[in-house]
Amino acid sequence: MPIRNNRFLRGLFLFLLYLAGAIISFFFIAILPILGKETADIRHAETVWDETISGEISESVPWRNQYSRIFVFDREGKLLYWYIAEPERTPEDLEKYLEKWRSNVLKGKKIFTVTGDQFRKNFLYLWLTSGTPISDNGSVLGAVFLIQDIQIIQNAVIYFLLLYTVGFWACALFIHRYQRRKQQLEDAQRQYIDNITHQLKNPIATISALTESLSDGMVTDPAKQQMYYGRILNETQNQTHMIKEILELSRLQSGEKQFQKSAVDPKELFGRIVDRYSAIFEYSELTFEVDEELFSLPKLHTNEEAVYQILEILLDNALKYVQSGGTVRLLCQQGDPINIMVSDNGPGIPEKDQQHIFERFYRSSEQSEKNGSGLGLAIAIEIAGKLKEDLSVKSTPGSGTDFYLTIHAE
Repeated sequence: MPIRNNRFLRGLFLFLLYLAGAIISFFFIAILPILGKETADIRHAETVWDETISGEISESVPWRNQYSRIFVFDREGKLLYWYIAEPERTPEDLEKYLEKWRSNVLKGKKIFTVTGDQFRKNFLYLWLTSGTPISDNGSVLGAVFLIQDIQIIQNAVIYFLLLYTVGFWACALFIHRYQRRKQQLEDAQRQYIDNITHQLKNPIATISALTESLSDGMVTDPAKQQMYYGRILNETQNQTHMIKEILELSRLQSGEKQFQKSAVDPKELFGRIVDRYSAIFEYSELTFEVDEELFSLPKLHTNEEAVYQILEILLDNALKYVQSGGTVRLLCQQGDPINIMVSDNGPGIPEKDQQHIFERFYRSSEQSEKNGSGLGLAIAIEIAGKLKEDLSVKSTPGSGTDFYLTIHAE
């Protein structure tokens, strides 16, 4: 099973990648700097020994080299010089700590180790201890112990790991969302092509069958021939209309088509709607009621052709689904913004379908026998989005449907 399709494997892979990055980072930030100090400590130990023997050891040696504690012993183990950053502490406080290494170092063995802080019993505080034997012609003259707090390195590691963790998982989340969005777009594109193929397949098959029947001379009755020609013309017009809608939706979604807003006279806008649809509804034996308040609205800040296209889609849908004798209303609710409503007393939309009706090619099972591409409402909501307006629906099955379009006034 591919990793990208298995959530557990994908999570495990990300965790292992995070862990590998943390280990590598820890090595370069903490381990490597500590290892690099070993050579420096040998050089500093020799300087401290020379200055101690000559009696000219500088008080700046500890802080200049960032050592919190310095101990110098002769070959017999006698303490020649000591420095402890904590003024309340004495060499006796570290006697047991140094005892476990002193004899070995005086035998010529170099030690370099990280231990816990002997004064603050907290795992967050660490010491870096180096013991360097001082030799001359193979004979050990003494030993120098340098102890340094590595709290700074430790803090750097903690802060880095914190930032690394936040950054890594933030990037992982971003990539995950990007991949998921990409997959959704690929799925939507695949579904889009499948839907177009499905929408074209049956009409093309119908046109092909009718054309073959006419071409083969199987239909000889003139009246039946005219019926076949009419059916071919109807299917061709339907497909032409669907292709136009597909291109329109594509232009909207790609951002190619934009709308400029300006002051729109509501009398002119809604007057055009009434002039066109009054006769159409009357011919379809439907009652078309228009709220007179529409014509007294203040000037609208919108695009007239865009709003006209949305209302055209909503009213055409009402014409398609409301049965003869039904009523379609064009209403308004004043406010900020203004709500324009297209309301009908048709069959309504099942609740399970209401959240999908603005999707491309979507039609409920109860309405699947109706003509149409299923793109009208998808186009309408895209246009509303371009206008920065809202298009919503409320419907009760068996009681009708209300579409709401917001429009802002000037």
